[in-house]
Amino acid sequence: MLIPDSVRQEDMPMMVYFLCKLVSSGKYTEDEAINLLTASTISGFSKYKSESNPIADVVRFTRDEGKFIKEGQDGILYSDFSEEEISTFALFMDAILKKMQIDEKNKFIRMLKWLLVEKRDLSRFTKTSDYPAAMNIDGVNDENTVHGFLFWAEAMGVITFEGKKGGTVVYSLESILERYVERHPELSKRGAIPAREFLDELTEEVFFIPMCIHNNTLSFALSQGIRILEQAGMIELLTANDSGDSWHLYPSEVFLKGNNFSNIRVC
Repeated sequence: MLIPDSVRQEDMPMMVYFLCKLVSSGKYTEDEAINLLTASTISGFSKYKSESNPIADVVRFTRDEGKFIKEGQDGILYSDFSEEEISTFALFMDAILKKMQIDEKNKFIRMLKWLLVEKRDLSRFTKTSDYPAAMNIDGVNDENTVHGFLFWAEAMGVITFEGKKGGTVVYSLESILERYVERHPELSKRGAIPAREFLDELTEEVFFIPMCIHNNTLSFALSQGIRILEQAGMIELLTANDSGDSWHLYPSEVFLKGNNFSNIRVC
């Protein structure tokens, strides 16, 4: 599963969710799904018009490119999500984080790597038009594509919009880590979990974690999220003297605790 290269601001995560939920609720053809979703979201559209109806574009985005849904030989659309995964928007996004693949040729993945691998001073980007030149990624040259990327990154929990006008964004990986810990209450019974083991298990449910690790050093965004969880008392970073597997957080000017750890305890 991938976020298609055609990602635009019209292909909002909530619209894709509504479509997947609709498809899961009954047996609908493409035209029927478009008409039903159109009637519930946009007044003035009553028929499938590919040249004018943005819902038709969402269907193509979701089916032909993203593979969130598929069309059977009988012409009926089928969702790639279970009943539980589609029950709420939050669970839907958790499922996407688990199902997504890292394809180095994919435009969304390249934008996400730009955002996560290195520390970015996101306060510099007050307008979406500020991003394309800074990213310097082939095919990312307009605000609409950036809008689409930011909408999906926010829905995943990678960033959040700051301020009432939603101008700049800030990293927010702590939201993803918090949901992961809450989904797995059994972690608190395992005591000091080796960091590598914890991160390997986290990767099984959050596809982009490998982007945030280089030579046992965590990226700024992931380090910030982990530090916030520790400050909130949800986890504790531990250092075992006899551990030969040392891990390192990105140095912080705000958090004074050391940067090295070998184990993670979920509180």
